[in-house]
Amino acid sequence: MFDTAFCSTFKSKGVTVAIINTPYYPMTWDWGYNATLGQPGSLGGATRVDDIPIALSACAGKYFTVASDVASIQSAFTKLFVAASPIRLTN
Repeated sequence: MFDTAFCSTFKSKGVTVAIINTPYYPMTWDWGYNATLGQPGSLGGATRVDDIPIALSACAGKYFTVASDVASIQSAFTKLFVAASPIRLTN
């Protein structure tokens, strides 16, 4: 399960969390997938892999679901940078 409690700390300090979700490919034939992501969900999804977007959207202020192709990932990054403009990077 993905604990989103730390997200509340970010949000309370005015931090905007943006997430680009590149979904897992469902490998239901693989024992490792079935033993982890294939298990029943606890956040409302049928499986744990279905819980991932639920947890990410609860955490993020900006959320974009992305297919696994290059064009949709590029589009999501463009939307993210436009939404966050002006960009300020710090270390």
